Amino acid sequence: MKVYGCLITEGERCDYLIVSCEYKLAFFVELKGHDLKKAIGQIYSSITKLLTEIQEFKIHARIVLNRNPTPDINSSIELKLKKRLKQQNGKDTLALIKYKSNVLEESM
Repeated sequence: MKVYGCLITEGERCDYLIVSCEYKLAFFVELKGHDLKKAIGQIYSSITKLLTEIQEFKIHARIVLNRNPTPDINSSIELKLKKRLKQQNGKDTLALIKYKSNVLEESM
């Protein structure tokens, strides 16, 4: 479902939310040019705004970029999102946040 302009109409928000009620999975998806920090911030904000509706779901963050980002692995916003995902999901966040240029494929 579309988040931008639909589920959340004001403030910073990501583009899409894909939900599997059967498996209790929620994927926040942001499509972005190259600004990885901005994309992470939009996902973080969206999770904050929708958390009460999906509090029993395992939350994942997915970012698809047009261009390769300038890596800043220890950026404060990325660390903040990883911490939040770990608190929500109760385990390592390595697979919970992914970003890739052009195409990001995943099987559920």
